[in-house]
Amino acid sequence: MPRLFLYLLRLLYNRGMLSPDDTPRLRLARPAYAAMLAHLLAVYPEEGCGLLAGNGGDRLATAVYPIENIATTPHTRYLMAPQSQLEAFLDIETADLDLLAIYHSHPHGPNTPSATDMAQAYYPDLTQIIVSLAQAQPGVCAFRVTQTGFHEIVLLVE
Repeated sequence: MPRLFLYLLRLLYNRGMLSPDDTPRLRLARPAYAAMLAHLLAVYPEEGCGLLAGNGGDRLATAVYPIENIATTPHTRYLMAPQSQLEAFLDIETADLDLLAIYHSHPHGPNTPSATDMAQAYYPDLTQIIVSLAQAQPGVCAFRVTQTGFHEIVLLVE
């Protein structure tokens, strides 16, 4: 049994699903990373939001779906436009991709989950990416939601 367990761990690591320290991770293709940042910078100083999709087996996000923020206070909150979100979900399904992450920006705050982010984490199986635009260089972090809160995971841009 231990050999099977080690084999499975090695398989997950080789497919990019685990980092060397067994921390969950998400891989983000460089063009997708650039498109995500471009979207968030374009809507600054409001919060931007969107979805990332790709191959769930190797946890590689290659497609970016910017979604309109229709929150009544878009400088401090985000609310995805339902029609845009539905269209993105349908496109992801048609393209035979997997929804891997939700992203949004904190225009003036840190790249850590806010109390609102924690209260509105409706998709706990998805990675949450938060981009801080408070500094000249965007700060990007990825998190997973568990029963005990948000936990940072490894985000690899490649």
